[in-house]
Amino acid sequence: MSKLRLAFVFFTILFISSYTLLQAQTPAAAPVTATQQANDAYKYSPDGLRKGSLANQFDHLNYISKNNYDFKMVRKTNLDIVKRTLLIL
Repeated sequence: MSKLRLAFVFFTILFISSYTLLQAQTPAAAPVTATQQANDAYKYSPDGLRKGSLANQFDHLNYISKNNYDFKMVRKTNLDIVKRTLLIL
């Protein structure tokens, strides 16, 4: 067996073993619970500002607002909707 072929086999085995070790150390993603799914139900939906909890409304407001460097630009009408929800509570 030539030195080049031996080096190729060695590095292939090294790569495969290091890849499998890294995969074994990566934690598995936690399954999505029903409460988490219910909390995220309105986060990206069009009814996100009108339905759902207050936290979901703020998440949706953050999602639909535009980025401007370190600032978020929020439409006044959307902010008024969330304000009405706060005043009702």
